[in-house]
Amino acid sequence: MTADDLAEAWTLGRWAFGGPAEAPPRALAVLPETHRWGAYDDATGRLVGKVTDHEEDSWWGGRQVPSADISGVAVAPEVRRGGV
Repeated sequence: MTADDLAEAWTLGRWAFGGPAEAPPRALAVLPETHRWGAYDDATGRLVGKVTDHEEDSWWGGRQVPSADISGVAVAPEVRRGGV
């Protein structure tokens, strides 16, 4: 996703999880440690699914290992169970 998609991504997340109508500033910010992916309708280009990955580090066997903190997985209600 690009910065232009973040307001629409917030709305999609609200359908899945609830929350205020207005997105908090952090939800609309492009952050270097946060990666966002979107699924788009081929016909309209509309965002119909999203997921967020926050870069993290975990400790395994006394060693630091890069890991992903996945959050905000959401799919538009009308396309759920359709392979998004």
